[in-house]
Amino acid sequence: MKTKYLLISALASLFFMSCSDEDKSKDDAPVDQQTPTDQQPPTEQQPPTEQQPPTEQQPPTEQQPPTEQQPPTEQQPPTEQQPPTDQNSKAWDGLDNTYLFGSLSEEIKAVLPVVPLKSIDGMGHSPNDIVMNDTHAFVMDYGNNTIHRIALETLEVEKDFTDLGQNAGPASGYADEKNLYIVCNMTPQVVKVDLATKKQEVILDKNYLKMGSAVLKAGNSIVVADSEYDYKNPEGKLVVITEDGSIRTHKTATPNPTYLDVIQAGEKQYIVSSNSGALQYDADYNMIPPEQSCIQLWDMGELVKENAPTVKTHCETNAYVGRLSHSESKLYVGDGVVPKVYISDLSKLSDFDTWSSMNLGKDGDLSMTIPLAVGEDLAVFNFNDDSLTWQRGDKRLTLKLSQSDASKKGPISAIFDSKHKQILVLNTASGSVDVLSVQ
Repeated sequence: MKTKYLLISALASLFFMSCSDEDKSKDDAPVDQQTPTDQQPPTEQQPPTEQQPPTEQQPPTEQQPPTEQQPPTEQQPPTEQQPPTDQNSKAWDGLDNTYLFGSLSEEIKAVLPVVPLKSIDGMGHSPNDIVMNDTHAFVMDYGNNTIHRIALETLEVEKDFTDLGQNAGPASGYADEKNLYIVCNMTPQVVKVDLATKKQEVILDKNYLKMGSAVLKAGNSIVVADSEYDYKNPEGKLVVITEDGSIRTHKTATPNPTYLDVIQAGEKQYIVSSNSGALQYDADYNMIPPEQSCIQLWDMGELVKENAPTVKTHCETNAYVGRLSHSESKLYVGDGVVPKVYISDLSKLSDFDTWSSMNLGKDGDLSMTIPLAVGEDLAVFNFNDDSLTWQRGDKRLTLKLSQSDASKKGPISAIFDSKHKQILVLNTASGSVDVLSVQ
């Protein structure tokens, strides 16, 4: 039915356009024909009829219609280019909750922002994160204490690329061209893996970490989020390994820092930390939003110093700030409990309190959202609903990633490979990676 609706809409649009063109030509035609009609009376005065050749030389008059029609002809290209834009946005209106991995017609595929390219199974038990460098993606297989590697160009998989040993619990990672940095939280440590030799080195251990949750490299320094989670007295801090090997620690505004991102603004680098806050549960053991949850902006130049750096902080009430992503113009922060994304304008970093939010559900809905900047579009994966919401300008489209609880995927992390125009989505429930081609 959706396909028929799209075809009928497209035909209706073409009919409307052709009618509009005919109306325009009809409006012009009477003007062209009125000149000979007005000259008909002289035709009745046959004497001057022989002088009518000059009237026949009115090719100027006959040439004028094209001259008058020329402006519409020149203006028609924009008119012809606009319908595709309108058709794309109108086509989305009929596609909400379409199953992305179903049997889709070519007409529907042509207007979707993404289409399935490949599904990679066997990514382990409760994989927790996926990260990438220029050539490979790396899957943190939490349950099996190992890392799987995927070649971005060929999508070939090297399972168990590096084994971290029993009870490691790889939670998150960061990859550059030479090394992979892995933060583990069952055995609190950060492991550096040489990508060429696979040699492992512990660069931070339990003497500095209680429960590491995120790691990244900024310049020549390593920044680690340590949630220090404790049900009675929760705290949180960032641990920095500087270029000379010194270690700095800085307390976060709220407990449980869970994710990190690095933003380049001119010559300055900033670290963004999402500090989720103290976890709470209701009588049925459902997680509820903390009373306060904060996002902090740290100047990397000050973060490597011993003294506490100047930090800009934005807090949300009854929220659980989580996954981070950014485009050239926007910072996106997903919520770990409710289907919401918090948005900040990166051109106004000096005013870090200017935020907006994007709601993806109803009041009372519970879900974890994973935002992913794709150029200036925004893709948001919904963990509980197994869905993908795509925001392009003021248009929004939601696509289903599974059809039933039995086939639940549970998207938990996603990366955008701009070189190959593809998104790799890590699904923790199904232990798989879905590769989506961006159109």
